[in-house]
Amino acid sequence: MVTLSGSEVTLCSTSGKPGINLTNVVEWKSTISRYLEARPDALCGFLREQRWFAGKARTIAAVDVLDIVPMGESLRGPDMVLARVSYSDAEPQEYAMLLAAADEDLDLPGSIPHFAPTNGDRSSPLILYDALWNPLLMTQLLGGIDSGRTWRSRKGELTVERTRAFHQLRGPNQEVLEPSILSAEQSNTSLRYGERLCLKFFRRLQEGIHPEVEVGTFLTERTSFSHFAPVAAVLIYRQPGRTPITIAMLQAFVPNQGDAWCYTLGQLDRYLTSLAWQQGKGLEPAGLPGRTLIASSLLENYLDRARLLGRRTAELHVALSSGTDDPAFAPEPFTLSYQESLYRSVHDSAMQMLSLLSSYRLHWTGRAREQAERLLDRADRILERLRGLASRPIAGQRTRIHGDYHLGQVLCSGEDFVIIDFEGEPARPLEERRSKRSPAADIAGMLRSFHYAACIALRTQARHVPAEDEFYPRLEAAARSWQKLASAAYLDAYLAVATPHDLLPSRREDLDALLAASLVEKAVYELSYELNHRPDWVDIPLQGLLQLAEAD
Repeated sequence: MVTLSGSEVTLCSTSGKPGINLTNVVEWKSTISRYLEARPDALCGFLREQRWFAGKARTIAAVDVLDIVPMGESLRGPDMVLARVSYSDAEPQEYAMLLAAADEDLDLPGSIPHFAPTNGDRSSPLILYDALWNPLLMTQLLGGIDSGRTWRSRKGELTVERTRAFHQLRGPNQEVLEPSILSAEQSNTSLRYGERLCLKFFRRLQEGIHPEVEVGTFLTERTSFSHFAPVAAVLIYRQPGRTPITIAMLQAFVPNQGDAWCYTLGQLDRYLTSLAWQQGKGLEPAGLPGRTLIASSLLENYLDRARLLGRRTAELHVALSSGTDDPAFAPEPFTLSYQESLYRSVHDSAMQMLSLLSSYRLHWTGRAREQAERLLDRADRILERLRGLASRPIAGQRTRIHGDYHLGQVLCSGEDFVIIDFEGEPARPLEERRSKRSPAADIAGMLRSFHYAACIALRTQARHVPAEDEFYPRLEAAARSWQKLASAAYLDAYLAVATPHDLLPSRREDLDALLAASLVEKAVYELSYELNHRPDWVDIPLQGLLQLAEAD
C-alpha cells in the first residue's frame, strides 16, 4: 500500500506498518549513475523478473546502460534508465526503466519491483525500485508534462509533445489526480491518474514513429471517431545521431467494466450453462431466475453486442482511411503485385506450419493428434483457399488498421465499446506495424477471437458436462453455432458501414478469398504461438484451420 503525507511518500507493507520513508534516500545524480555505469550487470536479475521483459527464455550476454536521464527535483529521483540487452542467441533489445533509490535496510514491500545493485563505497547499500509505483514521484512527472518540461542528460533529452486535446483531457492544473498502477498489461506498464488520464510507459524501445502514438494522435486530432482513448501528450527521447524514441504516452482514462473478452466469456458461459441446465446437466446459472431463463434471449442479446462491435470496427477503419492528405494514412489500392506478395507470404507461412505440424503430431495423443492428422490430410484444401488471392485482380484498399485486433483489445464502457492498444503485435518491427494492410486482417482477428471464446467456454462447461456425456456433442454443436452466429452478426454489421467506402472488395467471391487468406494467416500465427507458449491450447487454432479446410 502507498500513503501520501505532505511532501513525503511512504511505502507501507500490506499490514499497514511503515516501510520506506522516501525522504531518506541517497543522492541520486551523484550515486545511481556511478552504480549502474560501474555494474550494469546488476540489471540482469531485475529484468528477468519483470512481466514486460521479452528475453526471459534467452541467454543474456551483456547489459549496457545507454543513457540515464535525471527527472527528479530532489535527492529522491527518479532517473530514466535506457539499457541495451545483448543475447548470445538473438538480436539485442533496448528497454526503458524509471528507477528511484532508497537504503537497503528499510523494508520494501515485495510487490514493488526492486533490486540491490552493489554495496559500492557506501556503508549502507542501495535499493533501486520502480519509480512508477511511487505516487509522489508520478505526481511530479505529471507536473512536468503539464508545464511541457524538457529533461536533459549527458547524451540526450526527454521532451513533452502535447496534442491539441491536452488541456481538455487534463482538466485544471490545480486538480489533483491521484496516481495508481494498473497491472493488466504484459509488455508495457500503465499508470492511472484519477478518473482522467492514463500514462502508458513503453518498456521495449525501438527507433522510429510508434504506431500507437501515431494512430492515436491521428484519431484525436484529425477525425470525429470517439470510441477510443484520445491522446493528450507523448514523452520522446532524442539523442544526436539517433531517430527519436517514444518513451510514454498520456491519454484519456476510460471508465469501463472490463474488456470484451471477459464479457464474452461470461455471456457465453451463461448461454451454454442454460442449455445444460435445461437438460438437467448442470446447476442453475448464477443470478438468473429459475425456468424463466430462455437461452435464445441470451444469444440474441449477445448478437446485438456483436453487431455493435462490427459497426464500431468499421467506423474505426473508415476514420483511419480518411487522411487522404497524409501519406502515412492515405489509402492505397490493391494491386496484382501486392496480391501476389501477400499470397506468397501467407502460402509460405502455411507450408512452414504444415511441416512443423507433421513433426509435432508424433508427440501428441488424443484430440490434438487426431486434429493434426485430419488437417494434414486436408492440406491441399487450405492451400486452395489461398489461391483465390492471386488468381484474379481484387478490388479494395490498403489502409492503416489496428494490427492486433481481438476481444481483449476492446473495453466495455457502459452500453458501448472503446477500442484500445493500437501498437500492433509488439514482437514485430515498428515499420512493419505501421504498414498499410487490408482491413480484412482486423476482421479476421476478431472472428478468430470469437472462435477462441467458444472453445474456452466449452472447456469451462466440461467441468459439469464431461466429454463422454451423451449431452456433450449437443453442447459442442451449440458452441459452434454460437461462433458462427456471432461472426455473421459482426461481419454483416461491419459491411453495412464499410461497404460504401470501398475498403473491401464489393464482389462476394473476392471478399471471401481475402477473408479466407486473412483467417489462414491469423490461425497459422496462433498455432505457432500456442506451440511455443501454451501447448494445451494448440487444438484451438488446429480446429480453426480445420473449419477453413472443411468449409463449403
